[in-house]
Amino acid sequence: MAKHKIGRNAPCPCGSGKKYKHCCGPLAEITSISIDPFIRYNDIMTALKLKLDHANRDYIRKQRRSLQSRFIRFATEQYLPPEHETLFSDWLWFDVEGESGCSIGELYLQENGPYLDTASRNCLEALSRSRLGIYEAIGSSYMHLLVRDLATGLEQAVLLKEPLEFDNSATILLLGRLAQLPEDNMFSGMVLMVEDKALEKAFLTEHIQYLLNLYDDDAEKVFKQNGEVVYGLFNHAQNKTVFKLNDIRMLYHHTTQEEAVQRILAAFSGYRLLHASQGWSWLATGDGSGTYARLAIGPEIILSCADLLDEVDSQAKHLSQLWPGEPQQLVSSVLYPYPPAAEMVPLWLMVIKDKETERWLDMSHSEEGLTFRQLLAEEGGKESLEAILTRFESTRDSEEEKELAAYIRERLSTATQ
Repeated sequence: MAKHKIGRNAPCPCGSGKKYKHCCGPLAEITSISIDPFIRYNDIMTALKLKLDHANRDYIRKQRRSLQSRFIRFATEQYLPPEHETLFSDWLWFDVEGESGCSIGELYLQENGPYLDTASRNCLEALSRSRLGIYEAIGSSYMHLLVRDLATGLEQAVLLKEPLEFDNSATILLLGRLAQLPEDNMFSGMVLMVEDKALEKAFLTEHIQYLLNLYDDDAEKVFKQNGEVVYGLFNHAQNKTVFKLNDIRMLYHHTTQEEAVQRILAAFSGYRLLHASQGWSWLATGDGSGTYARLAIGPEIILSCADLLDEVDSQAKHLSQLWPGEPQQLVSSVLYPYPPAAEMVPLWLMVIKDKETERWLDMSHSEEGLTFRQLLAEEGGKESLEAILTRFESTRDSEEEKELAAYIRERLSTATQ
């Protein structure tokens, strides 16, 4: 579409109430500042972002806290580091969809694109298409860094501010927003880096594949819609911390419950029966301590429940070996934002109760100086916990809390350890 000519003193078409020369007009002048493409496009990006921030200041002021909490909800820290602010702002402007189904950048482009100069319009279009990505640096070529996208495998050259001689003796992983401009590719704003010293690349690659498998969709679309997940995964890699998936899957075994239990125990020596509660048999490897990983076997159904990806994959492999060709249906995952299907909600609640029981057992008893699990191992420990649960129930009105207490009591009475 051709650019519309607007007088410098005319009202700006973006609706700010200012004259064009004091609002969107200066964007058109930036392209003449430098012939260096990096400086020119960096200046245009900066001006566009300031404009978006100013034009949407009321919305951003009202929504900023809740959106920031959403952006960091998969990260290890409770607060966004100040140096990561540009990552959050770009996500807010170009990824978060409003009631119209469009981002702030897309809406501004629809309303004001015809009035922008070509370079500014191209830049805003590139930013609106962009998404957070995780890249491996694989080489350099004078003014460009060569990177490989861990999600798509696509290799691209990224324009740099100054020449770089890349030393590929170490594997470097980057988190950034790559804008594909007509002349070149550039990172927008902050780029985070981590060196692959403790299997960070394997961690990121495996979790990216897990995310893509959940959605079974185009990687570009999945990453565009899950920028907070991408940021959270990279944050965990930087801090070398595990990522808890809370993954629950269901398989129909079409045999008797006892036969299914015995088939698993006979095939995989590491599993043992932990307890039998509410008609379900719960198996785990070893004594079940550490991160949560369980197989819950009921009439015709097996639930595979695990926090860590290694356990998710291991349990899925074991079930596939015993029941080949039987699909394992996802019930829920922390990275899948949709609630369980109505018929699966009781199963999901049962797993939540079992996990809450494990968490409760590892809490400290204020009077004894032991965890409830340690107290249980003491002589008369089961009776002591029974008394604690009775007192707990007597002080609670919530049916959910009473139901959990009843589940814990049955767990204690049927535990095999």
